[in-house]
Amino acid sequence: MNLESLLKWSRRILDLLDRDASGSRSSASERADLRYGWLRDYRTSIEKWSRWEATVRASVSDVRTRGLSVDSESGLRGHLSELPPELYDEALATELGTFVRESSAAAGPGECLVGSTEVLESLFGKWKMLERQESQSGITGLILSLGALLGA
Repeated sequence: MNLESLLKWSRRILDLLDRDASGSRSSASERADLRYGWLRDYRTSIEKWSRWEATVRASVSDVRTRGLSVDSESGLRGHLSELPPELYDEALATELGTFVRESSAAAGPGECLVGSTEVLESLFGKWKMLERQESQSGITGLILSLGALLGA
């Protein structure tokens, strides 16, 4: 969950170190080099992890919003092709496309399957809130309210 922010921070520190290395050396840049210079050893890994994280994040976002259907794989490939090259990993995108194709195989023509459990999680959250308000009747008496919550 925090990987995106850590990778962004790492890239920004590396940019700062690169900028300071090319320009005049101030006491601030020397302190930064002493404190964060070790990140240079991980530059290749940080770049690779950044590509992976961005590719996965974009894939999850696409499936979450568009669901799974017959054309999900091509839609995902189109969505991923819009990523900047430094934030795109072709091999991982191919694997994710295969996974989406296999996952959407159950969808018939014109059918769209839910690509995320967020709706279900939200439904149960609302149901639990309703149950707290009606604590005397219990959960069983509120089972019919699930349909009403979905329609609201």
